[in-house]
Amino acid sequence: MLNYFKKGCTPSAYWVETSENSLLTKLLKKTPYNTMAELIQILNWEPGQEPVRKNLNISVIYPKLGSSDTDLFSFLLMTGYLSAENVETLPNRTYFCDLHIPNSEVRALFEDEIIGRFIAESSLRDTQQNSLQSAMCAGTPSAFQDALEKLLLETTSSFDLIDENSYHMLLLGLCLNLHAQFMITSNRESGAGRYDIQLEPKCGNMPGILLELKVVKEEIKRVKQVLDTRAKKAIKQALDNHYDAELKKRGVTPILIYGVAFYKKNAVVLLHSPVSGASGTAQSTP
Repeated sequence: MLNYFKKGCTPSAYWVETSENSLLTKLLKKTPYNTMAELIQILNWEPGQEPVRKNLNISVIYPKLGSSDTDLFSFLLMTGYLSAENVETLPNRTYFCDLHIPNSEVRALFEDEIIGRFIAESSLRDTQQNSLQSAMCAGTPSAFQDALEKLLLETTSSFDLIDENSYHMLLLGLCLNLHAQFMITSNRESGAGRYDIQLEPKCGNMPGILLELKVVKEEIKRVKQVLDTRAKKAIKQALDNHYDAELKKRGVTPILIYGVAFYKKNAVVLLHSPVSGASGTAQSTP
């Protein structure tokens, strides 16, 4: 209030950085990729899109906050970073609700304090993750695949990789450190459908990137052969439905279209060649 009058009654977020945020830092250090991917979805949400809907417990006291995503989202709601809509009260003193960022002022703070702090504090910023991001941006699918499979083997549990959405959230979360260079969005309409993940460059020296995912759920024997076929189908789907339409409309070039297929902790990454221009042309790893 004093700062408001001191600055000639000019509206501003004077409350920013007026409190100590060690608890938030502690929670973010324990946050996995898939949870941070949901926070990115909340940040980039637009009317007409499916909101992130979570189970929350707002009766938990701060000293008992742990590492679950329920604790993190509950904390962000209680501290004003998020607002709740379509609230459903459950018998066990918890709530099921859609989560949104309340206004543009909080949105800017959310991007700096939540997304930025996670990137700065996360212990998951290791060599493999950086290698994956570098390979993806450079258009080298073989190195992309090697780094992705290494991450799957070393940092994930088979119990967490249960459906396409879990792989989607994992890959989306792995893109977080590129937040400064790209606008990262997922499940947005473009062309004649919805792409899985898009990275739109914020500066002219970076490519546009589309990631289309396929997950094999049934038991298979010839893993790489099946995954190669599914990854090619993913690229064909992206090309046939013109998922690159929004990037082209904004003048982005080149555009790298990846097909990524998963089976348990195995992956195959293929790249549509932007050089040849031949529909469906892909560069496969050995």
